[in-house]
Amino acid sequence: MRVLKQSTQVDVLIGPLIDNGDFKAVEESVAYNATGIDVDVIKGVTKADVSLANSAGDGYWRHVANGYYAVTLSTTDTGTLGPLRVAFEATGVLPCWEDFLVVPANVYDAMVAGTDYLKSDAVEISSSSTAADNVEANIGNLDASIAGLNDLSAADVNTQVDTALADYDGPTKAEMDAALAALDLGGSSLTVDDIADAVWNEAQSGHTTAGTFGSYLDAKVSTIAGTTGSGADECTITIAEDGVGVPGATVWITTDAAGNTVVAEGKRTNDSGQVTLFLDDGSAYYLWAQCPAGFKDIHGQPFTAVAD
Repeated sequence: MRVLKQSTQVDVLIGPLIDNGDFKAVEESVAYNATGIDVDVIKGVTKADVSLANSAGDGYWRHVANGYYAVTLSTTDTGTLGPLRVAFEATGVLPCWEDFLVVPANVYDAMVAGTDYLKSDAVEISSSSTAADNVEANIGNLDASIAGLNDLSAADVNTQVDTALADYDGPTKAEMDAALAALDLGGSSLTVDDIADAVWNEAQSGHTTAGTFGSYLDAKVSTIAGTTGSGADECTITIAEDGVGVPGATVWITTDAAGNTVVAEGKRTNDSGQVTLFLDDGSAYYLWAQCPAGFKDIHGQPFTAVAD
């Protein structure tokens, strides 16, 4: 079945025409006005006569070769989509016919001529024609956005980063003080220095559990010499976290929770987390330790030196 382009003048072949007497002789001289000649186009179930002519144009009838004849169909003959039959009959000739399929112009051009594309319209997206309409409406924006993209080099990126860093304006101490003062703190205001002091000088009340302020404390006193009082007893202190000694921690001891009166200082813990200082057996002290990265510092941990 040959495909025809809708509403287009086109030449189609009929034949071969055979003599109806011996059923084998090829008829090569059937004129456009031969006796009893009739050519019809049947579109669906509707018949229409083709007015034959002897010159180029609609209905032009002529012998091509070996009993095959060409007839020119008009734009009206091919105007209806779907099946199309061209039927022939004439006196002394067996009747014959050819079947065709009339398709839309873009389908013909895509499938036969190769000059167009088949349509693939998205009538609905997610079962919504509105969604499809919205996508269509934004196609122009998408094209503009893609057209505006530029490939960035490493140098371009570095330039942008440098610009961002240069433009950064971090808060000053005065600005932070002002922000803290604006907070609703029950009628009081805080400065950055206030916060730093409060963290370091946190009151000990309610925080006497080992490890509250940082590392665990295990302080033991071994009386080596017979002398007592005024820090004469050798005291071994162990700084540990989760049972593991903290090496390299700087340790000092005070007699007050505020950390103002230092009675022993300047020693670092060994690989086992231990340090030896001279204290008084049975006296109350406060332990301070600045620990290496990865361990918690100790801020005023209360303890009593106890003899072994």
